[in-house]
Amino acid sequence: MKQLIATIAVLFTFQAFAISLPGWNRPVESAKMEVQMANGMFAEVQRVEVVLTKLDGQMKPSQIKLNLNGIFKQYQIIEDTLNIEGARVITAVNPAHLTAEGPLPETTFITIVDYRSHLEQPELLWEVRVETVTANDAIIGELVLQGSPEPVFTIQIEQIL
Repeated sequence: MKQLIATIAVLFTFQAFAISLPGWNRPVESAKMEVQMANGMFAEVQRVEVVLTKLDGQMKPSQIKLNLNGIFKQYQIIEDTLNIEGARVITAVNPAHLTAEGPLPETTFITIVDYRSHLEQPELLWEVRVETVTANDAIIGELVLQGSPEPVFTIQIEQIL
């Protein structure tokens, strides 16, 4: 009887997709973005998707994945705060910047401004700015995006098998 109850509990857990895998960077929100402005190294960018991920068991997001014309790159979140108007601001940087012992030839910063709690602009949910700068702080690429995030449904069973 106990084995039957345990089996049913496991099946319900799988059915509910309520599996936690510590260490997995789970996608939680994704948005197909509209390019508002692109210059420098981003001048040819046409298709952009931004994915916010968080480690299982953590409350705050840990990474931003940026898909530029089909090429994914990951950025480590370094700040998650509220701005003076009450909008959430998430800032990320390429991971090499965090481990480098000296200045890098170039560094990419991503800032997401989440307006979902901001009453004045309900139609605009995410505004994303991507900047790549040189070690001398010269901007070599700039991208401004807008989009509406949607929750990501992940099938966790595939991660176990």
